[in-house]
Amino acid sequence: TVALVAASGGEPKLLAAGLDRPITSSRWARDGRSIAGLVVDDMRQYPVRVRLDGSGVDRVPCDVPVLDALTSRAQGGWAVIGSSTTRPAEVYAVDARGTRQLTHHNAWADSVAFATSSAVSSRSDDGAEVHGVLRRPAGADAHARLPLVVRIHGGPSGQSAFSFDFERELLAAQGWAVLAPNYRGSSGRGRAFTLAIFDDYANKEVRDIHGMVDHRVSTGVADSTRLGVGGWSYGGLLTDALIVADTRFKAATSGAGV
Repeated sequence: TVALVAASGGEPKLLAAGLDRPITSSRWARDGRSIAGLVVDDMRQYPVRVRLDGSGVDRVPCDVPVLDALTSRAQGGWAVIGSSTTRPAEVYAVDARGTRQLTHHNAWADSVAFATSSAVSSRSDDGAEVHGVLRRPAGADAHARLPLVVRIHGGPSGQSAFSFDFERELLAAQGWAVLAPNYRGSSGRGRAFTLAIFDDYANKEVRDIHGMVDHRVSTGVADSTRLGVGGWSYGGLLTDALIVADTRFKAATSGAGV
C-alpha cells in the first residue's frame, strides 16, 4: 500500500488501506498534491492518484492495459512504460488529453500477426474461481482442438497479465495454445486470494491449474493428448508438483523449481 512517514519518524499514515489491491511504483506528483502509483488488478496494471488525506484512490484513464513504470512530466500528467499482448513496451504520455504513444522502438510489431489473447476463467474442485490469459495462434481454426502449453508465473505473488510476452508469443507462433493461469497465491485478486496458500504450498495452486486445464479440454479448446507445462521459480516448483499429481502432461520444463 502507500503510506506517508514524517522525515523525523513516527507512525506511518496509510493512504490506501481501503483498496484491496497492491500499489507499486509510487511517485509524488510534481505539484505535491497527490501520489501516483500502479495498481495490480486482475491481469491489468493501471495508474492511480492517491489522495493525501487518505480519503481514497482515483483511477487515471489509460488505454494501455499493463504499465510497468511511470514518472511525472514537467508539462503535466505522466510518462509511462507499458505494453499489451500485441504491442511490446513503449513510452506513452498519460494526461488530460488521453493516452499518446511517444516512442516507436518496436515498430516491427506492426508487421507481425500475434496470437489472439483472451481472459478465461474456471472453477476448481473446491469451487474457487480462477482467472487467466489464453493465447490462441493467429489464424487458428476456432473449432479445432489445439495442443496446449501451460506457462506458470513465479512468485507466487505475481500475475500473468495482458502484457507483451515474447516467449508465449513464440510458442503460439508454433501452433500451440498457451494458457497462463493466475492460481490462488497470485496478485491482483485481493489479499485473501493471495494469502489463501499461506503455509499450504503446492496444494490449492495445483488444483487451480488442473481445473483450468480441465475447462480448456471440456470446452473443446485443448487436445487432451498433447499437453505441456512449464514455469520458472515458483512456476517451476508448481510444474514439479503438477507432473507428480497427474501424468497427462507429455512434456515439462521446470526452471529453478527446487
